[in-house]
Amino acid sequence: MSLLWGLAQTSQLKLPIIVDTPLSRLDSTHRDNIVNNYFPNAGEQVIILSTDTEIDKDYYRALKPRLSGAASLEFDQRQELTTFREGYFWEK
Repeated sequence: MSLLWGLAQTSQLKLPIIVDTPLSRLDSTHRDNIVNNYFPNAGEQVIILSTDTEIDKDYYRALKPRLSGAASLEFDQRQELTTFREGYFWEK
């Protein structure tokens, strides 16, 4: 994350960013800093691929004003099929 943030600040380019499970190995202090400082300022197009426990309801509430959308992927083991669904995990 530090490298991405540094590159974005130095280049002054508005590049799209995709971040996969960004909070999975961080402590609560670093999670708070990333959610409240990095994500809102990382760029104009930021895609966060998270688990349902990573971005919890409090973090989601903090990010929601800056989101253009949220979705989840649901896997049906019996059909071996993944379905795209609008809304975050608990938004049904």
